[in-house]
Amino acid sequence: MSESNKKFSIQPIDEQEQDKGTFQKLSEETKKVLQAHSANPGPVISDKFNAQEEGTKEERHEKAKDLNK
Repeated sequence: MSESNKKFSIQPIDEQEQDKGTFQKLSEETKKVLQAHSANPGPVISDKFNAQEEGTKEERHEKAKDLNK
């Protein structure tokens, strides 16, 4: 390439981006990426969960021994 073909120009600077610090830019990018993970908090556990245990403590212990043989 000859020197006459080279042309350099100044690119426009976005003033809003210039005002933000590097840390703030990274923080905003990180929030965008992690937003999907915070949207689904996990399984819902009901306050009215009343599971009844079968038998007495001794019966459950004996049943566990039989199953774990």
